Amino acid sequence: MNIEATPYSPQIAYDEEKQVLRISGRSIPDNPVEFYHPIQQFVESLVERSDSLTIDVKLDYFNTSSSKQLLDLFGKMEEMAKAGKQVKVVWRYAEDDDDLKESGEDYMELVEVPFEMVVE
Repeated sequence: MNIEATPYSPQIAYDEEKQVLRISGRSIPDNPVEFYHPIQQFVESLVERSDSLTIDVKLDYFNTSSSKQLLDLFGKMEEMAKAGKQVKVVWRYAEDDDDLKESGEDYMELVEVPFEMVVE
């Protein structure tokens, strides 16, 4: 799974060898449900065929609609964790970006998936 970034949507890149899905850039697509749907389907397929998944998130900004889509992705990881698979979210944010830090902390409380908060 590879999707190039645009001014409105993040880059999505899956490293199959490392089993890492990277999400980076801005996430303010016109239709977040449509944009994230194939990504969610891809993650669902990993629930069946993979023993681990790390989602590495480094967003500069995301809107409320994208926030819901990210929560859905993390929820699918929760399914993997309950199935005994290794999962983790790496949440990257700039040291001076309190909003992104708080968003990561909020997600950490909402889903039962290990989170690694990384200051860059």
